[in-house]
Amino acid sequence: MEKINELQRDLASLENLVTGLDKELKVIHKAFPRTSLGEIDADGHRHYHEQMIRAAREQEKFWSELRKDLTKKGLTAVLLIVIGLIITGFGVELKTFLANLGK
Repeated sequence: MEKINELQRDLASLENLVTGLDKELKVIHKAFPRTSLGEIDADGHRHYHEQMIRAAREQEKFWSELRKDLTKKGLTAVLLIVIGLIITGFGVELKTFLANLGK
């Protein structure tokens, strides 16, 4: 009789486990799109995520290229400003030198 009670407890435990798993599986199934027949569209789900991954990669590539381009242009602008300041400074010094030479 004890063995039967133990088996009944085990069976009840397994039924609870199956019920819990069934509830979790239903929640998971709701996350997937459905075909026109109402079946789970795993391929559509996979394609959706592949598109999202591609879009994220393209966005990362865009931002990376933009940063590189802005860095190049910024560096070029800084160099042009420095060169302009050097030329201006040299011109002022030359003008001062020539003015002092004429005195």
